[in-house]
Amino acid sequence: MAYDVFINYRRDDTQAMAVVLEKFLHRAFVDLHVFLDYEGIKAEPWPGKLQQALSESALVITLVGPKYLRIHNEHGERRIDEANDWVRQEIESAVEQNKILVPLLVEGATMLSKEAFQRWPKLQQWLDWQAETIDWKTFDADFEKLVGLIEKKLNKQRQPATNGTIGNPLDLYPLPEDIDPRLPDDEDLQLPEDHRPEATPYLGLRYFRRKDAPLFFGRTVEMLKFFEKVMNPSLRIIRLFGNTGVGKSSFLAAGVLPRLEKQHYASYYVRRNKVTGLAQQLSELQLQHDPAKPAVYILDQAEEMFTDPLHAEQQAFVQALTHILQSNPKATVVLGFRSDYLLEMNELLKRILLQQEDLPLLPLGQTALKEAVEGVWKNPVLRRAFDLELETGFAEAVALDLLQTETVSTASILQNRLLKLYEDGRRQRSPKNPTISLRFADYLALKNASSAEESLLEYQLQRLRAEEGQQLPSDKSLLEVLHAFVLDKPTAGTRLLSELPTEQLSVHEALRRVNLLAEVRDTDQALRLSHDLLAPVVRRRYDAILKAENLGLKQENLDLLLRQIRANLPELKFEEARADLNQTMALGIHPELRAPFAFELAYVYLQAGKQQEGDEMASTYAQIEREARNILPPLPKKNLLEWLKRCNPGLYSQLQLRYFPELTSIPGGIFEMGDVWGDSKKNDETVHTAEVGNFQMCTTPITWQQYSLYCLATGLNLPADQGWVRADRPVINVRWYDAVEYANWLSVQYGIRPVYTIDKTIPDPNNKSELDNLKWRISWQPKASGFRMPTEAEWEYAAREGGRKVRFGNGKNIANPAEMNFNASKEFREDYLVAGHYRQQTTPVRQFKPNTFGLHDMSGNVMEWCGDWYGAYPQNATHYYAGPLEGSYRVLRGGCWANSPVGCRVAYRENITPDDHAAIVGFRLVLIP
Repeated sequence: MAYDVFINYRRDDTQAMAVVLEKFLHRAFVDLHVFLDYEGIKAEPWPGKLQQALSESALVITLVGPKYLRIHNEHGERRIDEANDWVRQEIESAVEQNKILVPLLVEGATMLSKEAFQRWPKLQQWLDWQAETIDWKTFDADFEKLVGLIEKKLNKQRQPATNGTIGNPLDLYPLPEDIDPRLPDDEDLQLPEDHRPEATPYLGLRYFRRKDAPLFFGRTVEMLKFFEKVMNPSLRIIRLFGNTGVGKSSFLAAGVLPRLEKQHYASYYVRRNKVTGLAQQLSELQLQHDPAKPAVYILDQAEEMFTDPLHAEQQAFVQALTHILQSNPKATVVLGFRSDYLLEMNELLKRILLQQEDLPLLPLGQTALKEAVEGVWKNPVLRRAFDLELETGFAEAVALDLLQTETVSTASILQNRLLKLYEDGRRQRSPKNPTISLRFADYLALKNASSAEESLLEYQLQRLRAEEGQQLPSDKSLLEVLHAFVLDKPTAGTRLLSELPTEQLSVHEALRRVNLLAEVRDTDQALRLSHDLLAPVVRRRYDAILKAENLGLKQENLDLLLRQIRANLPELKFEEARADLNQTMALGIHPELRAPFAFELAYVYLQAGKQQEGDEMASTYAQIEREARNILPPLPKKNLLEWLKRCNPGLYSQLQLRYFPELTSIPGGIFEMGDVWGDSKKNDETVHTAEVGNFQMCTTPITWQQYSLYCLATGLNLPADQGWVRADRPVINVRWYDAVEYANWLSVQYGIRPVYTIDKTIPDPNNKSELDNLKWRISWQPKASGFRMPTEAEWEYAAREGGRKVRFGNGKNIANPAEMNFNASKEFREDYLVAGHYRQQTTPVRQFKPNTFGLHDMSGNVMEWCGDWYGAYPQNATHYYAGPLEGSYRVLRGGCWANSPVGCRVAYRENITPDDHAAIVGFRLVLIP
């Protein structure tokens, strides 16, 4: 059989992506033959099978991962420099045979430099080919682009039924057919029948178990990364860690464990056995191993050998782990633990000289939260089984709210709120209307009733009261029972049944039925809190009852100050928030509520270069964490931002996305620019050929939060905000000159030389405007690296997803108010309009789905400044063309919240003088790699 495509990859770097591409390329085309070497061809030296497959193939894809040049042999030499390295030999042969070459950059890898291959001239020739990117986060769009390239280069016919709907890469790791989340499992069957929980699509506090795997959504990227690591034969230990409440146990028990069963022997201890310890558990797992399959041993809650150790347990664990890995060369051990014990775990594992890698679980981002909300609803079988319906826009709104208002434990908070909404809906439905509908108004009412963490505990106690009535003891007694399972940190601890008072056994059983207590898996001799997130809440509630008289006024004052801080931070009133936070320090209660705000304020001031305020807030954060008995790295005198990152990498990552723009790569090309749909007769939309190079673009317009750092750093006042919420809406009322100065400032923050040279003393001779009172002389080099405003050609090329014939910047040809922010009033009569809501103001930048490049709001919300002077289009394609050399107006593109659909088309051009500003005008930036 002749092949069309040959996939060249290194197993230790990109094997999982190679397997997915091979399977999905077969699905995408009617008759495409793809060669992928799965087995290493039995260790043959440069086997003939590879040579033949390569010679028959017309196109060679080379996967370049982040470790491409960092993989070495036992002598410390780069693998690619070995005389018989197959990966290099395949590329060299492909160059010799004049194959079509496609370097494919995987998971954020950057294109290699020719200097790295001075010994290999044919690899330097390979680097002359245009590189493409593919990432798990943007797999659909990246794969679609690869399919289009193959379709064009090889003239292959696509499968019409799969156009744009190839599927999810997780399909290659299917769930076992016996799993049904509607049926009780072994744990449920141990309960009396009238106490067994009714099946729900959302689980509240309970972690996801094997039977819940079809309901587990939001971790697709991390699951794919997990399988990529498991498929790497040289990787022996995977360290999976995250903050309390991030969902580590659910990820392991429901996300990956069931999907491992087909091809691996997978064994899992969800919690450490307090009686025997982790070393004994690991040895027991090895004894159960099925030698016919490669083994994956998973130990969760591994930090408990530090928080509550047995005698010599850590040393015994290292010995057991070393033994199991040496005696079974194909085994992989996965250790799940809380991220605040990363340093201790790394120090312990230094004694094991085998390859290890980290897999951090960060808090769910907006896309993942949305997936977690609507995953069940999108599955038609589950949707019918649970009679579930979601209000239009419900998932997007909930995800955005959680991202803006919660800093940690968003997954647990989300599941608990959705469970309550679902159960409330189930009680209210009738035979005539059996559907359970979730609405955002109900969500907000639930959210506003109490804090997210408090509601996790309160709702379960309400359920218990409804079941047990007057048979339960008082709230104080219940909290005393729960408090016995809280360690000093505070975190959830384990207690042996033999240690518990016999008179409390019925209370323990009741608390277990509502998932406030849980048996330690694999032993019936111990109980613990069902979720680490409960520990600080129980401690807080317990302290509040014991000290009600003394703390009543303090609690009231704290609640008031925290409400003010929550209101001031989105409005970027940092000084007010700092003053309120300082007042909370005198109250000395609930450090867990104050710590995230101190962290954020320290981050903001330090990023803005306000060293004195940043030092103060970092010290305040450290003091608060000491109040909470949390152990942090020592507070340094310098590099406080790096210290913050070490203290809480998940929260730091969230703030990076909040206060700095996210970038996506746009590969260059030639395209037809202008009114390709024939919607307008204006000459200034004349269709013509344009060319752009590779660039990166901000995925959203610059937001108030991002612009606020610049204003704080430079002492400028924020622009007028029209009385709308600031937060993550686009910044408005910014002049073209403001955007230029922000771009230069941002380049400095990234350590890049600024693009623009600004002279405010000499009027710009190229500025012909009689209305511009500034006329700053701005010059720039089009090929310079650094942040700048996009050219018109770059803006339209990106908005049209690489020059596709699309009318709007979200990849659609119909303007729908559910998909973009514009004036959708019924008086407009365009045939490409879905009439509806006119919001009359900006919306948060990620409220609507992006285009395939990952760009949000390219049509609607705010008009965006471009770098060009406004003028007639050129007649011929010109690389890096940036408009006329002179003019009176600067270009605006994309339309805004006040525009009709006509003005939101990607071809539409608008212009104003560069010193003008308006509530409809914002900007986004590009970066030349």
